[in-house]
Amino acid sequence: MHPFAALNDDLGYREWPVISSGRADDMPVVLECQNHPLVPANVLVNRVRVMLLRTDKLSMEAAFRAESKMSAPRGPPSSWAAIGLLEVEDGDYVFLRDQVEQGRATDKQQVAVHDVLAVAAAGSGIHDLVTLGAMKAATDALIGAGLDGLTDFERTESAKQIGNSRCFSLATTVEKPKKLSAPAAAGKPTPSNAQYNRMVSEVLNAGSKMVVNILKTLPLEMQKATEGNRDVVNHPTAGCFDNYMAPNVQLNISSSAGGSKELKDDLGQFGEAHYDSSDHPAYMTVLLALPAGQTSNDAGYFHLLHLGVYTKLVPYRGLVFSGRRKHVGTPPEHTLSTGALGKKEFRINAVFYPSKISVNGQGRYSMGSTFKKQDDTKPKRRTNDPDHNILFTTPEMLNVENETLAASSTNRSTYASQGHTIMDTEAMANFYGRSSIQWLAYLLRQATPDLQFSIDEDLICQSITYRNSKGVREPLKRWECAPDAHRVREARVRASRQFEIFAAKTKRFIPSVAGAGGGGKGTTAVGRANVGEKERVVSSGASHRASKGKGAGYRNHRTRKSADRPDDSDIEDWEAGAGDDEEGRQNVTRSEHTGSSMGGGDGDQRMDCNGGPMLEGWSTVDDEGSDGYNNGITSHQPIDSAPASDVQVDEDFKSTKDGDPRFRILERLNVRTLETEMIALEKEQQAHIRFDELHVHPPDMDQLRAAFAMLDTDPGSNFAPKLAKQLLEYASRCEDRIHRAHFSTRVERAQIMTASSRPWRWLELEMAGLAKSRRGELEADRRSRAPDWMDDMISVLQSGLADGRRTIVLDPSQYPRLSAFANSSYVFVNRHAPLRYVGEDEQDGLTNAVVDAIRAILPDWMGFSGADGRQDRCDRVRSWFVDALQHHLGSEFLTTDIAWTWYTSFKTGHVIRGDSIYRTYTPSRQLLVPFINALGQHPILDAATETGKSLARYKAMITGQTTAVSVSTQPHNAALEEFIDFIVLGWRVGTGEHNASISRIADAVMQRPEALMPIREWEHARLRSKSASGPYHASFIKSREGIFSALVWRGITEGSLFAREGRMQFSSVFDFQDAVDEMAHQHPEADISSVCIQQIHGRYIGSRSGSNAITLWRDVLELPSWETFAQSYPTFGECFHYFFQRTSSQDGKRRVEDIDTVSMFNVVADLAHAGICQGPTMEEVARYIVTVRGQSYKALCGFGLVDSTRDSMEETVKALSSVQEAIAGRLQWEMIQSMGLDVIGLEYALARFTEAQDTVVDT
Repeated sequence: MHPFAALNDDLGYREWPVISSGRADDMPVVLECQNHPLVPANVLVNRVRVMLLRTDKLSMEAAFRAESKMSAPRGPPSSWAAIGLLEVEDGDYVFLRDQVEQGRATDKQQVAVHDVLAVAAAGSGIHDLVTLGAMKAATDALIGAGLDGLTDFERTESAKQIGNSRCFSLATTVEKPKKLSAPAAAGKPTPSNAQYNRMVSEVLNAGSKMVVNILKTLPLEMQKATEGNRDVVNHPTAGCFDNYMAPNVQLNISSSAGGSKELKDDLGQFGEAHYDSSDHPAYMTVLLALPAGQTSNDAGYFHLLHLGVYTKLVPYRGLVFSGRRKHVGTPPEHTLSTGALGKKEFRINAVFYPSKISVNGQGRYSMGSTFKKQDDTKPKRRTNDPDHNILFTTPEMLNVENETLAASSTNRSTYASQGHTIMDTEAMANFYGRSSIQWLAYLLRQATPDLQFSIDEDLICQSITYRNSKGVREPLKRWECAPDAHRVREARVRASRQFEIFAAKTKRFIPSVAGAGGGGKGTTAVGRANVGEKERVVSSGASHRASKGKGAGYRNHRTRKSADRPDDSDIEDWEAGAGDDEEGRQNVTRSEHTGSSMGGGDGDQRMDCNGGPMLEGWSTVDDEGSDGYNNGITSHQPIDSAPASDVQVDEDFKSTKDGDPRFRILERLNVRTLETEMIALEKEQQAHIRFDELHVHPPDMDQLRAAFAMLDTDPGSNFAPKLAKQLLEYASRCEDRIHRAHFSTRVERAQIMTASSRPWRWLELEMAGLAKSRRGELEADRRSRAPDWMDDMISVLQSGLADGRRTIVLDPSQYPRLSAFANSSYVFVNRHAPLRYVGEDEQDGLTNAVVDAIRAILPDWMGFSGADGRQDRCDRVRSWFVDALQHHLGSEFLTTDIAWTWYTSFKTGHVIRGDSIYRTYTPSRQLLVPFINALGQHPILDAATETGKSLARYKAMITGQTTAVSVSTQPHNAALEEFIDFIVLGWRVGTGEHNASISRIADAVMQRPEALMPIREWEHARLRSKSASGPYHASFIKSREGIFSALVWRGITEGSLFAREGRMQFSSVFDFQDAVDEMAHQHPEADISSVCIQQIHGRYIGSRSGSNAITLWRDVLELPSWETFAQSYPTFGECFHYFFQRTSSQDGKRRVEDIDTVSMFNVVADLAHAGICQGPTMEEVARYIVTVRGQSYKALCGFGLVDSTRDSMEETVKALSSVQEAIAGRLQWEMIQSMGLDVIGLEYALARFTEAQDTVVDT
């Protein structure tokens, strides 16, 4: 213990810096303190450290990039202090603090109140002897005889491993594709499982009591927030009822049997540095080191890499940390050198962790069965079940036979049948009893509102009793957060909000959450974490120690087989696969790895008919009977004349159709999009930078170009590996700059695309080809040249692969030329071991194995293969895709907006169908052949077609051969000229230059500038919304309060007196009501229209009301991880769909319900200008205009550019381009830029023009 270890005293808060000269620059700065205000009273404290780090997005992205490359430190533990690592002991705490806030604070105690806990450790001293004895007895039962390197627990037939590791799921497990939580299937209540279930129950009950004691030492804010969330969601627990933090438990068993020093030989992927990316970021994991007979000297260590802290896994120590931080363990160091293997060799850790699906209220729990179908004797057919989603009152429920036991009608794992194994009596009774109240409330909420059902939570909890462990009946615990039938209890709202605030506060300090996607789209050196979670497939093979046969060291390792029927399959801990729009994708997730891929994959990316992301909220009906294209307009009825919920969303639109030989992405290669490119190119301020200047570059990209040129010059040199790695880093950095600046020259974008694909081309083509040719090289040719690193790599690999060795070590100290990659060794795990390649007949197979190994090793060893296996595949395929575009369409095509959009939003499903991309660890370029064939047959390659001619004209423009767009121009259009005059008028009014009437429209604008100002960003309320007191200010919009405030303005108050004078930032719906009351007090003569105007956007919207704030607040609270989504920089269409997509409930309501389509478009447009999402494409705005058929649509019809009888989106795109062209022909570029007249501003100006004309007609 620290010499000053003691209870917090009354001397006040004190802090001082910790000097650590060897600490890496990527790790946080460290302070040490006493009397930290967040450490609970009466807790024995050892050391309290505070780490400082910047939490802005760019800093967290950099932290994530650094963290993702970290691994376990080398050398003995005695050397770790010299490199700045800090040991965590019993009673230690590590808090995190924003470095900027630290610099601003004058009172350090005040800033300490807002610290966030990162790590805490507790020892045996906080537990009583009964708890410690129970844990010791449970561990002894697990180990049993412990002979031959296996525990008795592993010898049971029921123990099912996660993959081929010695990791086991004991409590609630998750079937992620179905968002289903259920007890581990291994624990079904059968006689054969009795020994297994007894072991599991003893470990969970004893372990959970230790966890509860540890939770009491955590900050009170964390305790209340997470316990409150449990009470709102009523998620299951593991062990005792008071364990509100961790419903999931994983048992990890490791040893040094066979002399192995690799922890991954026992724990598989969990033995390597990894993230637990399916954990909830606001919850904490509790790792318990169980007393498995080891001494404190040989238990091994556990590291949290980015924080630079570690702890010794001594018996009974509990470590609290977030699994979303990259972590790794070291193997136990045993002192026995000879003799039989016994109990001493085991290290057993119980990891109590919080899976998001289990705790976030967005998943499902397998409670029990409903009813038996009455036609069970009939053959089962895979048809649509007419009973689907209907809860019946069945004969079993009517219970006319007066039976006291309802038999289960499912073979699935359920809490009804297995909950008693993983929870004690009190926890099981309260969880199951509360779940029945949730069912009851749900049924009552479906009844007609006239009945006004209500539930007295105190009375119903008192009325449900159970027999406790002492045989005495007692009622359920009081449940303040219980659901009601027709209202939402204040306790539920308060607990939900408290947890949301705490979660947002916590997540900003986790690099893998707050900094996800830091590499920018297309990053290969760093696995991204913000788009969805994927299972890491380790490039080196990720193989684990093979199972032994029965008898001497048998270990049962049944895994799911593809032929298993759903009802007979196990619900294991499937945390990998399809993404999560909550917290982010990355690295290892707790899953039973079987080598196959779960989840939808990239093929489910929603695309429109032009290959761009769909704005699905604008489709009015499902396109049944069509060819699968969503043209966005199927009705002439203006959408907003009906409630917003009437607008249908195509939820099943896919990027390709089954059996469709075409690739949707290629349909954007057409005359219209190329003409749009040429118009944009002609207008761009930097159009003078021509394609032939690709080798005359601005200084900020010199490093990228130099590395590209050097790698191209000598791809086989000893410097080539480092050049390839540097090239990816430079490309990623330049792409980040482009995303932040939201502007770049076309030439630079093309250079970035070619540069980022070059290292993969170097690997896939040049190095793989070189390895293959070297394998077939004649001896005379080999002697005639100087040996290089490729010779050494082939020599080591072919020797190990031929012998069938499980691991092959590439050691630069033994082969110095391999230091071209790194100075540290690389261990390649041979997935095909013990397969050997013997004799001449096997040489071709050996060659292929060597080439495949090199393709797996190089990107991983060099560091430009990230931690996310799925992202690695995507990066490989994207490089092939760029090569294909460059080869078929020419380098000039890479300068187009089309190519850049494809590049930055690339998904493998765009060019590779099905799941073939996930069937191997290192996919082949052959997978792209169907797409390349389709591209080769596209009309754009035929110079005689209109599309081919358009491409040729674009190439001529970008290479400087012509400076004019050879497209048709519109004749003189008086109405269009009047519109441009209207814009100029707005500019003059906004700049104060206009003071005389020149037209009736001008008079109207002067009289109502707040309503008719044609310049969107200069409108009075819009300016207020961007100010420090507006919803779009800085980080406020990224909070739930911010997006709620934005929705209130656009969806309720826009155009009203309240929007002009009232507050624009609200902390809740109650705060908004207070602001309304303030307005009523200031303007007693005002009526309801002073807050909400229903005549808006050129139509009457009867559903628009101030009371909608209640629904908006509810919807905002239920938005899935808005804080994370706001950091991901999605496309405009993805952002619109995020708010307007249908929920999974039966009523199919949108996520944000009571807001019309026009207002929602304006919200997303505001978010685009605030930098939250990308701006819309011309096609997206055209689809919106045609779908809504509002004022901007009327303006285009009035110009004669759109035929209202056809509703053609292509015609609308062309009309917008014509308007842009006309504006560019009359106004100076500087004026256009100053007005912010992008495509959003253009649509807004068109709508105001129509309204101004209507105003003139009315007067």
